[in-house]
Amino acid sequence: SPEEQLDPRQIILPKTKKIQLPEGTTPELQFVLAGQDTAKIQSVEAGSPVRGLRPGYFVEKLELAEGHSFSGMDGPALTHVIDKTSNAPGRVIYLKNPEFFQPPSEAITKVMLPSDVTMDECGIRASGSPAKITKVEQGPLFGLVSPGYYVRNFGWADGTAFGNLSSHELEEVFSDSVGLEDRYMECAYGKSPPSSVVTLTLEPGSVGGIFKGSPPMLTRMKEGSMLSGEVDTGYVADTLMLPNGTKYYQMDTMEFTSALKGSADMDGRVVRFIDPKVVQLTPKPYGGSAAGAELCDYKAVSLPTGPIGVTFKGKKRAHVSKVKETSPLYRDLPTGMGVDTITVNKRVFMEMNATEVADLVKSTSQQAGRVMTVRHPESSEFQRIPERLEVVLPPGKLYCTFTSNPPVAKSFKPESTIASYIPPSMYVDSFLMPDGYTQSGFNTRELVALLGYTAGEEGRTLVLKKKTVERTPKQEIFPEEKEIDLPTGKLGISFKGRRNARLSRVHE
Repeated sequence: SPEEQLDPRQIILPKTKKIQLPEGTTPELQFVLAGQDTAKIQSVEAGSPVRGLRPGYFVEKLELAEGHSFSGMDGPALTHVIDKTSNAPGRVIYLKNPEFFQPPSEAITKVMLPSDVTMDECGIRASGSPAKITKVEQGPLFGLVSPGYYVRNFGWADGTAFGNLSSHELEEVFSDSVGLEDRYMECAYGKSPPSSVVTLTLEPGSVGGIFKGSPPMLTRMKEGSMLSGEVDTGYVADTLMLPNGTKYYQMDTMEFTSALKGSADMDGRVVRFIDPKVVQLTPKPYGGSAAGAELCDYKAVSLPTGPIGVTFKGKKRAHVSKVKETSPLYRDLPTGMGVDTITVNKRVFMEMNATEVADLVKSTSQQAGRVMTVRHPESSEFQRIPERLEVVLPPGKLYCTFTSNPPVAKSFKPESTIASYIPPSMYVDSFLMPDGYTQSGFNTRELVALLGYTAGEEGRTLVLKKKTVERTPKQEIFPEEKEIDLPTGKLGISFKGRRNARLSRVHE
């Protein structure tokens, strides 16, 4: 009626819209996506062939005819997928009214897998736990998933599904499910799912993490670190397993970083990181009590001072031949066990024959705190002296005595912090500095002079070698360039050279 007032002008938009997406890239379809968290229609040109697009709507999901789906992606990522699938017919996007839109906790990509291919034939590589995609080659998934995606779920049509698999488990499930129809894999891009325990398999090279304290706590990561996106700062390194079977427990920062640096060329190092507020450190496998002296897989025995009443045999590896009834170890040390290590004053002796074990036990008979670890004679986990080991030295005095040529660490004072990092039966082969300076082939006097001259420097590194490994020839390698801050006053140095000056002398 003319007497009634008109309702105010308003436009009521639908809560959701389902739109068919023709073939073509976003420039060809004449619309632009934006959004750092979730993709949003930013603009649509007047001549766009896509009917029903409206700026301001969020893109909830993109589906392809094959069953692939992409949910909760940001603007650049979804633009990339639309452009990569520009020739795919039957694409559908689902839009959501911004008034009713609830952003998802993470973006999920679901890809349908051919029934007859393995993980390798799909062209993807993964590492870590949970599995993180590291490489995507030409194949059925190229352009659909990218390196950096975490595999959340893997399953097939009958409802079977596996969540947060490790890379090894993912490869096995891929292989075991060949022949099943409607296999799928759900991936999420970004950070791995929250976990108080992260087991990480490292590639060769520098880890790129900064650790402090005991146990080693991750305080920050360098650019390009292989820990980025895998481990949170504040987590600590619980255990480290090297490919040769050596395993480290309850480490401090120096032990952990030296072990990493010494194994930097190895593939397959495994580090277990834990949230110390939630998970306790893994205890060392020795130091527990024993119920009897029967053969077992592994045992650690504290050696008392004085005679121990034990006979050892073995030309290659010592084993316990006899334990006298009067021995303080009679009920604790099983006969027949192979000697793995003996720890004396923080130094770990290993790979010893019967004579070497007997001599060590006798020569240290008055030392308290000695521990001998023994293993089943058929064990494959006996520790071995590494052929090469790098030890990062702290600044200041080392409180270590070297002898012989090549130099060998002979003894350590109680205040030495490096005693546990320099294994017996290894000699000092080379000396390295962070700027690239390297010296090798030195005798003990030259090494001691070098250590004294660089006592105030950070990052000094000794390269140790097993006594059976050939020594590096004598050489001195200088860095290509070096920048030095000059103090005021006289420098006490001399130069020579008519064209290019070179340092000829440093005065005392």
